[in-house]
This record gives sequence, C-alpha cells and structure tokens, in this order.
Amino acid sequence: MNWNVSLKELEAEATRAAIHIAMLEAIGAIVFFVVLYFVIKAAVRDGINEANRTSRKAQAIAKSAAAADLPDMRAER
Repeated sequence: MNWNVSLKELEAEATRAAIHIAMLEAIGAIVFFVVLYFVIKAAVRDGINEANRTSRKAQAIAKSAAAADLPDMRAER
C-alpha cells in the first residue's frame, strides 16, 4: 500500500467522495419526494371518495324520508 500520498491527491479524493455522497443524498431526496407525492395523492383521492360516499348516503336518507313526516324546520322569530 502506498502511504506516500500528496496533499493534492488527498484533497482530490476527498472532493470526489463528497460529490459522490451529495449525489446519493440528492437521489434519495428525489425518490423520497416522489413517493411522498403518490402517497398524498392517494390519501386525498381516498378522502374525496369517502366524502362522496357519505354524501350519497345522506342524500339517500333524505330522499327516503317523506317531507310530510319531517317537522317544520323554519326558524320562527
């Protein structure tokens, strides 16, 4: 093993290693945010679908109840 390394070679090797680590971190961050985007997109879609399903149930209940059976809902002053 060659232990006789100049300072310039050591600096170049450290710079290469730092650039390599920075690129790996950037790729990791990009992958993380892409996955996060799809997770949030799916959660929002599921929330919207759940809200629509609940809304349809409320509409069905409202349609099934006859207007004559319901009490008068007007506010009296």
